[in-house]
Amino acid sequence: LSNNSISEKEEQFLIAAAAINLEEIQLGDLAQQKAIATEIKELGKMMKEAHSKSLEELVALAQKKSIPISTSPTETTQNALIRLQSISDTDFDTEYCNMVVTAHKNAINVFEKACRQITDIEIKKWATATLKELRKHLIYARACQKKSGRIEITRE
Repeated sequence: LSNNSISEKEEQFLIAAAAINLEEIQLGDLAQQKAIATEIKELGKMMKEAHSKSLEELVALAQKKSIPISTSPTETTQNALIRLQSISDTDFDTEYCNMVVTAHKNAINVFEKACRQITDIEIKKWATATLKELRKHLIYARACQKKSGRIEITRE
């Protein structure tokens, strides 16, 4: 545990947040190459750019707090990439949108929990700002999901 009075929960949150960002960067890259629809390519570009910026901020914050952050994709990310690469081009757009929506729902849960539990002011400030962005991403990804056609929209 670092000596900068960061709790283990805060450290674990930053590590999890880095993994979330890395996955969106990698998958966004793939979407720009493989997507058919322009909206999906744009979604991929938006994800890559936004999550690269977020990761940069996170790494700077983690360094300040003496928390080592891995910038290598996790096994989960590797598996998601392999799955998306193996999907036919015609199914890619739908599958990518579904993954982005699911990933952002999960990320929002992680960040909401962190915002409630974190006491470090700088980490909480970053998490709160990032949460707003994640919510915007989810709205945009859901719109792309609806446009990508063959998806059943579930009413909540």
